[in-house]
Amino acid sequence: IRTASVMLEVGDLDETASRLTRIAEVAGGFIADSSYAQAGSTPEGTFVLRVPAPRFADVLSQVESLGHVQQRHISGQDVTEEYVDLQARVRNLERYEQRLLALVDRAAKVSDLLEIEQELARVRGEIEMLTGRARYLDRQVDLAMIQVSARQQTTQSGGFWDFSGTLTKIQTAFLLTIRQLLRAAEAMVVALSALVPVLALAGIVWLVIRRIRARAQA
Repeated sequence: IRTASVMLEVGDLDETASRLTRIAEVAGGFIADSSYAQAGSTPEGTFVLRVPAPRFADVLSQVESLGHVQQRHISGQDVTEEYVDLQARVRNLERYEQRLLALVDRAAKVSDLLEIEQELARVRGEIEMLTGRARYLDRQVDLAMIQVSARQQTTQSGGFWDFSGTLTKIQTAFLLTIRQLLRAAEAMVVALSALVPVLALAGIVWLVIRRIRARAQA
């Protein structure tokens, strides 16, 4: 059983997911599982490829070409001994099953028949369990597994002049100036509002004094 796990840094996660699907399908395999996550502002994804064992090395090479490989682990497990043991145990249980079936026809008592039926059920259950394990090993041997963890590269501006950063600074300074002008205008309006009653009163006093002087001259 061959398995591999690869950690990649990629340019575009969505494009990488599409290319992984194509790689698996062209090789005669499929994507067994996939998941997406957002780590802060960085998209991440995990993909499990199942591909025919003879194509394992070729597919792994194609996967690693999709980005910068940050980590890789390859492992193999020899299950030949376990598989042979399973087959031997199944054959022995099948022979035992045949002997139990022969006893069913010769059972003289109902109690004996029930006991044989119970033993048959147990043996058949064990046979199914062992054959299921053997089928699982067959699938694992036929299809290798490659787990890919992909992280999208964070976009960083480079060069001598960070134009986007400069625009942000200009915008911030402009808004700050506007706010200061608005505050100054607001303070002026408040001050004028406070002077209106005083000016009105001064105007009334001036008119009264003017009339008094006019009468005195007359």
